[in-house]
Amino acid sequence: MAKAQVFVQTCDDFRIQKPLQNYFENSLNLYAVDLKTDLGGVKEIFEGTPKRDWIFENIQASIDKHGIEKVILINHTDCEAYEKFQTPEEEIHTHEIQLRHAVSDVHAKFPSLQVEAYLIVLAHLDEPTTIHKVI
Repeated sequence: MAKAQVFVQTCDDFRIQKPLQNYFENSLNLYAVDLKTDLGGVKEIFEGTPKRDWIFENIQASIDKHGIEKVILINHTDCEAYEKFQTPEEEIHTHEIQLRHAVSDVHAKFPSLQVEAYLIVLAHLDEPTTIHKVI
């Protein structure tokens, strides 16, 4: 069996792919990643839509086929799956709340897995793209 280090659920937005790859390799030392992308990242898990079951099936397949022991959930700012926010602070706060809830949902379904969440704050004006751990 091929072994993966982690299963990652994130958005399919092209703007986060390169920063995410660099962060995985340079900050988290992750090279064997089962990557699942959907518009909105973990929004479907948080909202409990039917797509959440599909994401959970993918996690289970990653456990069965690649022996993963960890799940990472990632959202990003300026995501087209979300309505516009009044302030950047409101946007970050909303994503952090949804990520925390999604972590709880995944952990409830897969209690033996480690689950973490990260938020990518896309570059804006003079600020660079940053990634920070939420939980």
